[in-house]
Amino acid sequence: MKRIITLLTAALFTSSAFGMGMDAADPLVTLVKFHRLEAQKTDEATLGHWDLEVTAGYDLNKVRLQSEGHTHEGEVEESEVQLFYQRAVDPWWDLLIGLRSETRPEPSENWFALGLVGTAPWQIDTQATLYLRDGGQQALRLTAESEYLFTQRVQLLPSLESNLYSQADPTRGVGKGLADLTLGLRLAYEVKREFAPYLGYQWSGLFGDTADQAEAGGEETSESAWVVGIHAWF
Repeated sequence: MKRIITLLTAALFTSSAFGMGMDAADPLVTLVKFHRLEAQKTDEATLGHWDLEVTAGYDLNKVRLQSEGHTHEGEVEESEVQLFYQRAVDPWWDLLIGLRSETRPEPSENWFALGLVGTAPWQIDTQATLYLRDGGQQALRLTAESEYLFTQRVQLLPSLESNLYSQADPTRGVGKGLADLTLGLRLAYEVKREFAPYLGYQWSGLFGDTADQAEAGGEETSESAWVVGIHAWF
């Protein structure tokens, strides 16, 4: 895994990968973005949630790091990191090639990842990623978010995330087929372009074999939460 990370990073920052050297007309650009940094209040608990993206690179080629997870009572319950080489293939879409590492819950799991990220019709920010793991397991994740302006500062942010699996994985509580769907609606106030606190509501549900496994273990198959947090970038 470390070797692949090294190769991905080296491919970005060598002139052979870019087909050119350093150019003032195509400067190195970096971006750190907290899509979400929030508290989620359910009927049973208050959870912390983060969704972070870091990109560095040029117009056509970048390195992209994504991190997402949950905390409960100060402990990390779910955590994953994804590292991609990102290549523009269209004015609206970029190709992603890289790795995904799930560090929580244990044991950790590593996946090869191949995806697309960009803007779908109606200005919907979309990422669709296919994951491959040892043992023949395949997974598909789709995320989508849009932005509707009430004023220049007040924004409504609907979001969607869903995961599908090719095989059941009882150790992770995952069944074959559509596993889960999360829908969110957040109302943000843009204090400035780089910083926007928000309030919102989120619903998550399990489906198919995944829901059956949860029910067999005495767990709920759906959950809703009020959320409060910030969206920020620099």
